[in-house]
Amino acid sequence: MAYPNVKNCGETCPFYPRIGELRWERHLSCAEVARRTGVSPHTYRNYELGRVPIRAKFVIRLAYFYNVSIDYIVELTDQREPHQRKKQDA
Repeated sequence: MAYPNVKNCGETCPFYPRIGELRWERHLSCAEVARRTGVSPHTYRNYELGRVPIRAKFVIRLAYFYNVSIDYIVELTDQREPHQRKKQDA
C-alpha cells in the first residue's frame, strides 16, 4: 500500500523528512532528540533516515516535543500549529 504525500522506503516504511528538518531548525543532534524523547540514538537515526517504520505513539511524542501537529510531521499539511490537545502527556 502506498501512502499519499509520504515518501516511502519500500511499501511498508513511510519516511517523514520533516523530523530531520525540525531537528535541524532547533540545532539539535540526533542523540539529543533521542535522549529527550526516550529512544536510543540508533533507533532515532533509523527513524529519521526512513530505515524503520515509526510507531504512531512516537510520532505523537515528536509532535509534543516539537509543538507541531502530527499532520505536519507526516506532510498532510504545511500548517505547523497543533490542534487543541486533550492531554499533555504523550
